[in-house]
Amino acid sequence: MSALNRRRKAKLPSRYVSRAKFEDVEAKYQCLVSAITSLENSLAKQPELRCLQPMSFQPKDKEVCLFVSYSPIALIKPHVRHHIKALRSANIAVALVINVDDVNADLTQLDVADLDLSGLYIRPNVGFDFGAWSQLYAMLDARADLDRLYLANDSMIGPLSEHMFKGMMEKIHHSSADMVGLLGNPIPQFHLQSFFLVFNRSILVDERFQTFFKSLWCLPTKDMVIDFYEVRLTQLIQSCGFVAAPLYEIKTAAYQKTNLVIFNLDELLELDFPYVKTSMVTSAAGKKILKSFNLSF
Repeated sequence: MSALNRRRKAKLPSRYVSRAKFEDVEAKYQCLVSAITSLENSLAKQPELRCLQPMSFQPKDKEVCLFVSYSPIALIKPHVRHHIKALRSANIAVALVINVDDVNADLTQLDVADLDLSGLYIRPNVGFDFGAWSQLYAMLDARADLDRLYLANDSMIGPLSEHMFKGMMEKIHHSSADMVGLLGNPIPQFHLQSFFLVFNRSILVDERFQTFFKSLWCLPTKDMVIDFYEVRLTQLIQSCGFVAAPLYEIKTAAYQKTNLVIFNLDELLELDFPYVKTSMVTSAAGKKILKSFNLSF
């Protein structure tokens, strides 16, 4: 029945919205009005970082990843450790920022000895992933001569296998797009999903992108971050004349659910898509997939 309803809504969109949707939009609007009309825009202010290892890259580091993880306390989740090691094996330098609930908490559970990081910071969970990415990006040495900048977070588990990861990296290196994501989502407008994004040199040297990405606001809710940054970043990049493209594509009907990692995972795995969502690990299907790749987290 739900599929029929989605098909009907796709063909005959309603002119009305629910009260909950209206109140949500109104709250976002009021939040932005308050920020813009205040003498000091609190959303434009980044929190203070707790630096455990200053960000530093070598001249040979042509590919850099800014990796954001959330944890109530300062620790590195097992699947994050696994992912960082895979990135390092591909000669991608990694700077890690952990968004936490209390930046002054003890660090007894934080072990990074085996990760070969190029920077490590503890940060209040303000502005979520995009807030942290923006803050670290603003700290990059302006002289850094990068071929690619990767943005990653801990919402995905993987890579599932070395073969899949190597295949993904080959796709990235052979892509002619200026901005690459793993998956695209057509709803509410086409955008690359932000759990793994790659910006090539053509964008990184563009002053418009540099100015924009260094000054992202620390929006107060995940919903606002998705609406204002994840969904619209792809459109902004395209409006500047750049090409943005996903690496893995599956054809879906307009009325189908669009979170491909959940609803089309079998098809993605057939394409050697190397990740599953962390939210799936507790499900029987997710556990079965990890077990089939000899992984457990």
